[in-house]
Amino acid sequence: MRSSSCGVIVKGAPVEEDAADDPEDDPDVDPAAGAAAAGGRARARGRVTGSRDAGGGEEPGGLAAQLREALEAIEARDEFLAIAAHELRSPLNALGLQLAVLERQAAISGVPQLQAQVARARRNVDRYIRRASALLDVSRLASGQLQPERRPVALRDVVQLVLDAYQDEAQLRGVAIDAHIDGNPAGLWDERMVEEMLSNLVSNALRYGAGSPVRIGAGESPGGMAWFEVADNGPGIPEAEREFVFGKFSRAVSHSRDRGGFGLGLWIVAGMAEALEGSIALRTPVEGGAVFVVTLPTEPRLPTEEKHRS
Repeated sequence: MRSSSCGVIVKGAPVEEDAADDPEDDPDVDPAAGAAAAGGRARARGRVTGSRDAGGGEEPGGLAAQLREALEAIEARDEFLAIAAHELRSPLNALGLQLAVLERQAAISGVPQLQAQVARARRNVDRYIRRASALLDVSRLASGQLQPERRPVALRDVVQLVLDAYQDEAQLRGVAIDAHIDGNPAGLWDERMVEEMLSNLVSNALRYGAGSPVRIGAGESPGGMAWFEVADNGPGIPEAEREFVFGKFSRAVSHSRDRGGFGLGLWIVAGMAEALEGSIALRTPVEGGAVFVVTLPTEPRLPTEEKHRS
């Protein structure tokens, strides 16, 4: 499945933005999000102070004031994302528990159609809970605080999970989606991060692939590496936009009619790949379409302490 033609290769993505303002003081906000925000805020203020002190005073034309306003806007945005993630997860978790009870009752009823419908609703709620959690990842990525929780992960299991999650959307869009896995690729990764990366790539392919089939592939590479990819035969990505495709708030296909989302999907994928010491590549086959390939080492290569120092 892997194409020989190459496009843009990125080792993660630049992490320049700063995080929220004091969410750690709010008891309702995830502590990890608060820590991420504090780190981002400190660096942001350090940069503003540096720009002011280096020249011995305010920069001409109120540039320093504009920088402060921009940083404050970034902090407010990331604080909103952290709070929104918490507020979304709470009712969704409650709904998930209720659906778990209904799922058991449906199993007792012995009605296959009811069981299938409740199971589908449960999967969708679980998917939205994971999406809400991904909002926290935006703040953690922006502040460099995203740390993987490594455990053995089989790509085959993750691919099946994502296939199940997007089967309904694919049917609604009239898109065929399938997967092919070579061997049994596995590694010490953060399973939620791997699932989030693959989900974002599949979501983009369904949204921007112009109804073409979506193909998921995974396998092993020499040197203790594993890979997974998502391909479509859509209009592809214009050459002028490929350099920026993994940037924050960048859309994979700017001319698409589907304008949903924030343009964070590929930026999150690149950041998570970097957190797992991997990379993401965009391949542009001569016959058209786009292929996004994530490559990960099957075991961590840098000690945790060295990662923090770097």
